[in-house]
Amino acid sequence: MKLKNRGTVLFTIITLLITAAVTWAASSGSVNSSQHYTEDTTITATSDDVEGDGKLYSIGSKAPEDITITVDPGKKLTVNSTASSGRAYAVNNIGTGTITIIGDAVYNAEGSGNADARAIRNNGDGAIIIDGNTQINSIVTSTSEPVGIDSWGNGSITLNGAKTEININGSEASGKWSNSVRTGASGDVYFNAKDTVLNTNSIGYTAQGMSVNTPDNLVEFNSENTTIVSSSDYGATGIGASGEIKFNKGNITIHSIIPNGIGKSNAVGILGCTTTVAKAVNSFNIVIEGSGCDNGNPGYANGTAGCNLSEEESLTVNNPKFDIKVTGGGSSEREPGANYSDSYGIRTNYGGNIKTSENTAVNINVADHAQAAVGVLSDNGSYSDNGKHITPYLTDSVNMLGDVLVTVSGTKAGTLEESASKIFGSKSLAVGAIYGGKVVLGSKGKAVILSGDVAAADTASISITGEEVIISGESLKADNSSIDITAGPGSQILAGVVSADNRGKITLTLNGDWTGKGTCVVFKSNTSGADKNITINSAEVKGVVSAGWNEDHTEFTLVCETKNPIKPVTPVIPDGAKEEITPVEAETSTVAENASEREKAAKITEVAATMPNVSATELDIDATGTVVLESDTAKKAAENVISTDETLKSVLPLPIFKATLEKDKIAAAAFTVTGEQLGVTVPENVRIMKYLGSGAADSFEYAAVPADFDDKSFTIFKHGTNEIAKTIEKGTSYDLTVFIKDGGDFDLDKIAGQVTDPTMIVTAEKSPSPKPGGSSSGCNGGFGSLALAAFAIVTFAYRRKG
Repeated sequence: MKLKNRGTVLFTIITLLITAAVTWAASSGSVNSSQHYTEDTTITATSDDVEGDGKLYSIGSKAPEDITITVDPGKKLTVNSTASSGRAYAVNNIGTGTITIIGDAVYNAEGSGNADARAIRNNGDGAIIIDGNTQINSIVTSTSEPVGIDSWGNGSITLNGAKTEININGSEASGKWSNSVRTGASGDVYFNAKDTVLNTNSIGYTAQGMSVNTPDNLVEFNSENTTIVSSSDYGATGIGASGEIKFNKGNITIHSIIPNGIGKSNAVGILGCTTTVAKAVNSFNIVIEGSGCDNGNPGYANGTAGCNLSEEESLTVNNPKFDIKVTGGGSSEREPGANYSDSYGIRTNYGGNIKTSENTAVNINVADHAQAAVGVLSDNGSYSDNGKHITPYLTDSVNMLGDVLVTVSGTKAGTLEESASKIFGSKSLAVGAIYGGKVVLGSKGKAVILSGDVAAADTASISITGEEVIISGESLKADNSSIDITAGPGSQILAGVVSADNRGKITLTLNGDWTGKGTCVVFKSNTSGADKNITINSAEVKGVVSAGWNEDHTEFTLVCETKNPIKPVTPVIPDGAKEEITPVEAETSTVAENASEREKAAKITEVAATMPNVSATELDIDATGTVVLESDTAKKAAENVISTDETLKSVLPLPIFKATLEKDKIAAAAFTVTGEQLGVTVPENVRIMKYLGSGAADSFEYAAVPADFDDKSFTIFKHGTNEIAKTIEKGTSYDLTVFIKDGGDFDLDKIAGQVTDPTMIVTAEKSPSPKPGGSSSGCNGGFGSLALAAFAIVTFAYRRKG
């Protein structure tokens, strides 16, 4: 529905409410003294003696005395004020006393001509308290300004009760902002109703949910559910200006909408202010639909962003869950010179600061259909009138210390000269810092998952710390800046291009115990000689047999020790399987703990001799003394099987085994493995590959029911049972069972009545070309236990080659 239609609908609804009110049982003119209403009552403005000059009010006071108006339960008070000049107030207090209204009520203010409509206004040292089911409607039809709550002076407005709903509709001809809440001087507002809804709509000019205009203003929310929606074809901002905002409890949603996709001013959730989200808040959500323009004019056209802060403005988030979703509107064909903004999740510039606690899980998802998508940007720059960068005196930073998930998907780098996307040549920038900006993501024990580029320039810094750090992007760049990554077991960095120019520095420090993770590719780039641009420190890593670069220095790999010996077990086959299925006891080949190198070589040669297509150089002996595939052989073979749009993460060779059975039967051989070793949370996403020799491999197919057990398939039983596992959990053991037909393609020895099998568990993830919708994480297959717990990410459903 077009915004004009929305405005017409809202105008019609409010008009009907006003018209219907006249038919109610009791009615009166303006009220300026205490009243008690026992039936449905309408109060219509007839006086302007509170402020004069045609400023009509329905309920008002300029005296120091208190006024109390009570409406009996089950009855409704309707308060109407309509003006064609001056201002229309439903309630107006410029005195030092308190106006208290108790009971269900609808407050309507309508301005025509040059009259503003300000439904509830406090402009003195007194207060207004409204307690009940409350609806506030403010509408203008011409060159005037609609406001729902207008708190000025040194007083306050408090809204209690079950629900507070504010509906604002600005006219196309007004040329003025529409606000559900506006404050100035030292005026405060307190929302204490169980549910609070602010709906701000406008045509032809900006809709802003709240304009909190001075640092002395406070707007506080204590509702169980708070929704702030701003919608306009021109521009939409949820919260703006420079005052203080406190969200103390409940579920919070800030939603800014450009219905036609592209506006002329902002498309922003939070622009300015000092905002605090308390620990008691359940969820804090910012949603942006549509794109704005960016011409650097504070408060007017500051582009597209979930949160945009500068000059000592701040957002502090302490609650458990903070989500930002930004979807830039429009198409790739935009009119030239219009300063259309890239889409940002978080944008701080010239002294803006954002901080989330270690217990806050942050999920940022940004997509732009025409230009670049940026997840997090810290830009500590400022620009003079001639467009040149100047050195700031303030400190700009983003500090998100808990679990962080950033997913970005852009179309092309932006066109504005100073935009980060243009500076870095990035269409999908997950994290950026420029001109001395600082970004800190994660902390010890946390998960940081970034799907998009990471880049810093001009003395900026990015620091990323986590037990799991997953980065997948087209570039990792530091230009006269630093990027420091500290990552634990299961981490992986994928970057098509890696560069450190002009004394820039990129450092990856690996730590923690990687035992049992198999062979892990922790860093991969398309840039040959990547070791010249990134320093990887693995001295603190435990449980690693070897660590190092490949020949052309594009990959850094850890070969990890075996945590728990993978031991064979005879599976128990449930009813419903084919008669040919035969449970067997897999026989592995091992050497003694103190075996010499000669003895190890002899055992490898013995095993290789049973497989005509497998040479002794393709085998190895692991830390438990068991013959397995050599790690590089397994890695290269797996890379030949995975899809071209995937990157290998880890390979865990299982012990090579042989088993005897009746000729032409199908052997069911099993090994006990852990959930960590399987690497995913859903059984059908497990990848098992068979090494065929000479560098070739093929995949086993997952069988979810006994009827599907067949040659070249596998299933996963709960350990020691014949129950097929429905999920895979960390710290739990399972019986991984493979099915191989005697004499079939996967039987490498070709001896009748015997099968021989080199098998491996493989994990991979999408190559660096980020798409919205999630990430896998962690070495050993993207198990991503921390990320799964924090974000409920659906594990990547691996596609088989072809």
